[in-house]
Amino acid sequence: MAISTDGGRWPSWSSQSDEIFYRRGTEMIVVPIELEPSVRHGTPEIPFDWPYAQSFDVFPDGEHFVMVTNRQVDLREITVVVNWSTELTQIPPVP
Repeated sequence: MAISTDGGRWPSWSSQSDEIFYRRGTEMIVVPIELEPSVRHGTPEIPFDWPYAQSFDVFPDGEHFVMVTNRQVDLREITVVVNWSTELTQIPPVP
């Protein structure tokens, strides 16, 4: 079963396995997926366009993304977080 008729790159399942995300050119595409009673897909949607991403991954909430970019930036400041693992224990878990 083809999800895209226009091509795409870097497909990624959502953690709930109810959506597939992929890149088509500069666009992020999301397609709803039903697995029961049989596999079916919905209409592809474009939640946003981001021309700088080379690859990505989807957060478990399906709303946030981590993207590797090829965009060069002029860094004038860098922040180093020391003991970041301790700070993680203070963040409440996501339900």
